[in-house]
Amino acid sequence: MTRLSPLFVALFALVLVTTPARAVEFPEGVEAGALTDAPLLASNCDRIKEDGVKTTVIGAVMTRIVKSPGTYDFSTLDGQVNAAIGCGIVPAIRVFIQPSSSDDRGMPDDLDAYSAFFGALVGHMKGRVTRFGVENEVIAPTHWTDTPAEYFQLLKIAADAAHAANPDAILLDSVSSSGGFSIIEARKQWLAGDLDGALATIQESQTNDLGGGPYLTSTSQVPAYLSSAKVLKMQEFYDQLVAHKNLIDALQLHYYGPASSIPSTIAMVRNDGFNMPIEIWELGHRYLDGRPFEQQDHADESTRLIATAVGEGARYVVLQQYFDKLANKMYGLIDGDGNSRQARFAVRNTLSMLRDTTSARRLRAGSGTDGYRFDRPGGWRRVLWATGAAVRPGKALGIRSTTVAVTGNQGGRSHERISSVTVGKSPRWFEPDMLEIWRQKARRKGFLRVKAHCPAASPTRFCRGWVKFRGGKGKRKVVAARKYKIGRGASRVIDVRRRKQRKRVRPQVIFATPFSCPGKLNHCRSWQNLR
Repeated sequence: MTRLSPLFVALFALVLVTTPARAVEFPEGVEAGALTDAPLLASNCDRIKEDGVKTTVIGAVMTRIVKSPGTYDFSTLDGQVNAAIGCGIVPAIRVFIQPSSSDDRGMPDDLDAYSAFFGALVGHMKGRVTRFGVENEVIAPTHWTDTPAEYFQLLKIAADAAHAANPDAILLDSVSSSGGFSIIEARKQWLAGDLDGALATIQESQTNDLGGGPYLTSTSQVPAYLSSAKVLKMQEFYDQLVAHKNLIDALQLHYYGPASSIPSTIAMVRNDGFNMPIEIWELGHRYLDGRPFEQQDHADESTRLIATAVGEGARYVVLQQYFDKLANKMYGLIDGDGNSRQARFAVRNTLSMLRDTTSARRLRAGSGTDGYRFDRPGGWRRVLWATGAAVRPGKALGIRSTTVAVTGNQGGRSHERISSVTVGKSPRWFEPDMLEIWRQKARRKGFLRVKAHCPAASPTRFCRGWVKFRGGKGKRKVVAARKYKIGRGASRVIDVRRRKQRKRVRPQVIFATPFSCPGKLNHCRSWQNLR
């Protein structure tokens, strides 16, 4: 194997860092929530609605539903699905041949019977459930005992049956496991000559108890580890998934680990041709190997996970868990005694902030920060957190006014001066709180035109003030001016008549000065310099 030169690796990394963030579009919006086990849905509906939870995954097992050839009992599944829908949840169904506890999970004996069952299930759920996943994490040896080729034979049968029963059905694979895809990522790094990167990826996966055998401590262990029969079978699963991506309508990912590694996982599948919607049906971060459970850390990481997943393009996200699942070291938003953890309020706030998102992109605010910008009909907002010590981003926030609306990770809004805003480990949400203005082409002679938007985060019910065009030497001469009054969250196109002047002055700068704000005028002045 040819090892890449350090210079080449450094240049390649520089290209990745300097490449502009690509925006992802959500034409049908974003749906996110937390897994709630079916028996707990109905009894906790009020809390689920209050938190804005919109997603969950429900299991459907063929051997429990098929009573005889062509005869199905969907009553238990109907109750679970209807309970979810009644709570405002958009459920997805994970379809199993046998229970997930079975040690012999593989191909069914009768493929025709499976096809009939899958089609009957999708048809029965038409109008209630659109998403159907086939099995669960088959890349893991304990979850699928047969060959990769046989799984994709099953996937094709399921896809054909699902689309025949409901052309609008969304068929998803279930190859991904967080640990399995980490191994694929590590193999790519190793084969590219990056042994250190491969070792780091493997160690992160093992630290989160995602499988992988004895803990690796040296780069010398990497080649043998990534050449084992177990890993090569995982690679075959992934290669066949790439080859059969035409069978699925969306790619299903599972991820358990720090939010900071989600971008590389999604970049890997995008680079391998998965130019389709991505959905994350399992998302979480386990507390293992003595990692202490701290409520604040849990709340902060829950927000980072959801925001990063959506920001990287996942349109459907299911956080693990709404309630504790301590057998898997998964701490929920609500503990075993029914008490709310801090993470519950962080997730509620995050889901509220992401509501109505139409597009997103990764957008930091200078060195030492990470975060995303989310665009919405009511204006954009950003979530940011520090990757090290707290920083003051200042103008890097991208907000051209004196103040900014800031929402904490667990809620609570304040209006702060741009110059004093700090970004720390705990995520904070930022959005404009004063008038935003764009120069427009004038439609009438003797007039100037602007488009103005009063942000939804405005501290007052109306944005009021003057739009002033200035020009000439030092931009001191007022060329045109007009009062405005625009409701919170609304936009207006404003025509401003030019003042008669002996010498025609070119308008160069637009100012918008509000009449009213919570503080003194010099503390909440909105302005823009648009040439």
